[in-house]
Amino acid sequence: MKGTLALLFLLSCWVSEPAAAAVLNTDTASEVGDWTENGNEIQNYSTQTAPGACQLSTCELLLSKLGAMQEKMGAMETKAEIMEARLESSESSAQELKSKLVATEEKTGIMEAKLQAHKTEIEELKEGHRVKVAFSASLHLGFHGNTGPYNVEKTLVYKNIITNIGNAYNPATGIFTAPVRGIYFFSFYYHASTHNRAILSLKKNGQVLATASHAKVNSGTDNGSNGVTVQMEVGEQVYVILYSNSCVWDGINQDTIISGFLISTV
Repeated sequence: MKGTLALLFLLSCWVSEPAAAAVLNTDTASEVGDWTENGNEIQNYSTQTAPGACQLSTCELLLSKLGAMQEKMGAMETKAEIMEARLESSESSAQELKSKLVATEEKTGIMEAKLQAHKTEIEELKEGHRVKVAFSASLHLGFHGNTGPYNVEKTLVYKNIITNIGNAYNPATGIFTAPVRGIYFFSFYYHASTHNRAILSLKKNGQVLATASHAKVNSGTDNGSNGVTVQMEVGEQVYVILYSNSCVWDGINQDTIISGFLISTV
């Protein structure tokens, strides 16, 4: 812009003869120095080769070109502003894309975690379907007779294994331990003389699930049974207790037994 103003000043001086004479006056004080000789040359050139009409035409041409240059400069400035705006927009878009990428990566991580969890569940279900659990056992092994009565309650130990698929039932303790989380069914049956009462309960971790009993009537025999479906966690235990002053009988025909099996895993 400063260069443009200087050019306009020189052009105005060129077309204004009095001003030119003042600037290029050969009688100017000595501090003008070398400008005197150069001023005379320009004045002579102006007188000989550049009459007023020619000077005006040349100025108009230069002014026209200057205007065109200014227009181009304005257009370039506009383009520069547009490019700067586009650059800012691109930077904003890049930042937005980066944020979306981060969000997508987070969602992908969550989806991968869920997928892994589903895979684990599927594997557990497959494993559960492969697990087979079933058992039956009678009270006495190789002989017949009474068990009880006792002064305190006792866990009945069914020693005669009939079936024990999965080995979840322990014939040494009379306790069944769940190998997998699932739905199980248990039943128990007894035969006894009515000369003593008989009270039996199926328990899970100390909690009574089902009971079968008869009272003392001093003659004959009686039978009782019960069963229950229950959900169990891995390691939970089921067993049958005989209450105090109770008595049950078992023989070679497996009269007093316990049975249980896994219905399905959960």
